[in-house]
Amino acid sequence: WRPRSERELEERVRRELRLPPTAPITERELCEYAKLKGLPIPTKVYEHRDRKVVYSLSLKQVETIGVSGLGACVLLKEPIEATRLNIQPSSKVPFKSTEQVKGKLTIDAAGRILGRAQKVLLGETLILRVDLEDYVVRKVPDVDLLLSRYYSELRDSGSRRPYVNVEQLVEWARREGVEVPYREERRLEKVGELDVRWSDIRKIGDVILLSRRLEELRQPKP
Repeated sequence: WRPRSERELEERVRRELRLPPTAPITERELCEYAKLKGLPIPTKVYEHRDRKVVYSLSLKQVETIGVSGLGACVLLKEPIEATRLNIQPSSKVPFKSTEQVKGKLTIDAAGRILGRAQKVLLGETLILRVDLEDYVVRKVPDVDLLLSRYYSELRDSGSRRPYVNVEQLVEWARREGVEVPYREERRLEKVGELDVRWSDIRKIGDVILLSRRLEELRQPKP
């Protein structure tokens, strides 16, 4: 089977690995799919050099430090990067389209990374919809270990080595009385949505910074 497009390949990978329909397909998922198909995984070595700007900050310059399941974030009282680049801060956040904000990390006033911007909704009030995300640990079948047991049984019986997916492997193990091994897998998943009024946005740049805390944003406005 050869995919006719990248989208068709991604749909096939999601189906075979039993992923949600909207789950992103990264190199990790492609490697898992290749292992399941028994395909060699090519590798390459490359070297690159990044130019970095290092700042020395004092605690007096820190406004707040927030921690969420997505990591830690430090918010400063003054925009030192904008000052270095001679960018004048704007008192109002200009309108941005969905294409301009989609996928940007969104951070609340407490410095907590909430997730990524999803779309801009036009109506009586301009709304930014944010996908709330978190890392969720789930138990999934250990495909590599289960495959080794499956192919060992086939080799002992002299049977031909067919292609199977995860569902077929688990069904075979239960039918043959073989214990299904599980492993914990940590995945980034969408856990909710948050609609933010444009007036509650403090800044839109490389990330989106909100002017209120998550708890306050969830409270209905009169």
